[in-house]
Amino acid sequence: MQYVLEDVEPLYVFLRFADQDKVPTLGEVLVQYQNTKQTYAANLSQKNPTRFEHIMEIIDRRMSTVMLGTYVQGACVLNPMVNYTMGTTDSLMTNLRKYLERMCDTNTAAAALQEAVFFKQKRGDFAGELARRMATDHATSPASWWSMFGNDTPTLQRLAMKLLSQCASSSGCERNWSTFAFIHTKLRNRLGHKKLH
Repeated sequence: MQYVLEDVEPLYVFLRFADQDKVPTLGEVLVQYQNTKQTYAANLSQKNPTRFEHIMEIIDRRMSTVMLGTYVQGACVLNPMVNYTMGTTDSLMTNLRKYLERMCDTNTAAAALQEAVFFKQKRGDFAGELARRMATDHATSPASWWSMFGNDTPTLQRLAMKLLSQCASSSGCERNWSTFAFIHTKLRNRLGHKKLH
């Protein structure tokens, strides 16, 4: 029983995080996933390295298929908490470039990538202590942070706010539709639009 809890609990915490209605955004999923990997490493890597490697191989394989073709990694790059606490690697910047190429035209993507250098190097609006503090305080959402500190980089600011406002999961919509299905049934199918609201 103890082994089952050690194997499943960190993954369960991650899935519960991603399944919340409003809190998790795309920019926070990868950060939470890294926390999950660190929890597994702390719990299992010393006690049972073979089991640790087996579990991580399964989870990494599944996460790579989930993230394939999504904007999760691009959102992670634009997450201010990631930039101020861990920094952005070259591979994450490559993912940002791919995201921008898919999301917008060439001129807009070029302008946003040029502005991304200011964000990565923490220059201009991003250089102040207030910007760093609010990026790492967990009380300011990433999209709100960009609305306050992205004025020097208007193209990147607009794209970051759009991307970082996206929910990580459609669970909230599914719950809403389930509730609606209880209200608008075959017996109550003549309810007006105002009454439904």
